[in-house]
Amino acid sequence: FSTRAQRYQPPARFSPRSANPRECPRDTQKNELEPSTAFEHSVVSESRGSPLVPKMAENGAVAEPVEEQQIDRIDEVMQRPSLLDVVQERIVTAKGDAACKIPGVIPARIVMLCENREKVTGRDEAEAFWTEILTAAGSGDAHARCAVLAYPEATVVAVEGTTSTVGEVAKELESAHERVAADKGQYTSIRVVSTTEDMAKFVLPGPGVYASFVNSPTAEAYEELEPERVFKGTSAVNVAVLGLGMKLRGMSSGERELALKDISAVAPELPTLKQLMGLLKQPEGAPTLTEFLEVYDSPLNVDLDGENVWPMPSTLNF
Repeated sequence: FSTRAQRYQPPARFSPRSANPRECPRDTQKNELEPSTAFEHSVVSESRGSPLVPKMAENGAVAEPVEEQQIDRIDEVMQRPSLLDVVQERIVTAKGDAACKIPGVIPARIVMLCENREKVTGRDEAEAFWTEILTAAGSGDAHARCAVLAYPEATVVAVEGTTSTVGEVAKELESAHERVAADKGQYTSIRVVSTTEDMAKFVLPGPGVYASFVNSPTAEAYEELEPERVFKGTSAVNVAVLGLGMKLRGMSSGERELALKDISAVAPELPTLKQLMGLLKQPEGAPTLTEFLEVYDSPLNVDLDGENVWPMPSTLNF
C-alpha cells in the first residue's frame, strides 16, 4: 500500500479545503484556503513565533518559559503617567504668553468679592492695599500676580500664584481685617467666589498688581439676589475675571496700562455694581473668608467605609 493511501481522510461532509491545514497535503495549502481556514492558519503561524509561547528545543523538549521577562516588559509598557505628570506636561506645552507657563510651577487661583466700607472714586487706594497684601503673603513667590476691580461700593479681586501663596493671601487678608479697627477696615465683608488648584497656566499677565476702577452706577439701597440665581451670578463673576485676564494677557505693557484706566471700554461684559451688591447681601451666597479658611485649614480626615455610620453627617452650610 502507498503512503498517500494511508493518510487520514476527513468525513464526507467536510471538504478537504476546510480541514486543518497541517493534516492536508501540501498542494492544498496554497491561496485556495477558505477564509476560516486561512485565519486559523495565520493564528497558528503567529503563535509559533510569539515570545509568549514556550519554544521547542532541538530534541523536542519544551524550552524554559519566559513569562517573567514578558510580564516585566508589559508592566513597563502599560505604566500610565500620574495626574501630576500630565499637569506638568501641560504646563510646559501650554500655548500663550511665556510668563503664563512657568515650568515646574503649578498655579492656583482665588477670586474674592469684597464690600467696601467707604465709597471709592479711584484705583490707587485698592492698588496700594493689595500690593501690601501680596508682598506680605507671597514674599517667596516670584510669580504671584493679582487683578483688582474697584467699584464704588465693592471690589473684585483675583490672586494667582502657588497653592501656598493663595492660602497665605487669604490668611493675611483675614489677619488684616481683624487687626484694623471696625470703623477703619478696608472691607466690611469678604466672600470667596471660587478657588482653583493644579491649573495648567496663569490667566493673568506677568507678576504684579493690575488695578482698575469700574465706574458703575450706584444706588441708595440694594436688594439681595434671589437664592435660585446665586449660583449663576457667582459663576458670572468668576467667568468675567477669567475673560478680563485673557484680554490683558494678549496686550503689550503700554496697551495694558491704557486699558486699566478705562476697563469698561475693554471689558463691557463685567458685572454691574447692582449685581455684585446683590450677591453680597444674600446670606446664602458664596462662603465668607472665615468660613472658607475653616474648611481650607481643617485637617485631612480619612473616612473609611468600615467606619461609616447611619445617618450620614450633615453637609456644610455656608
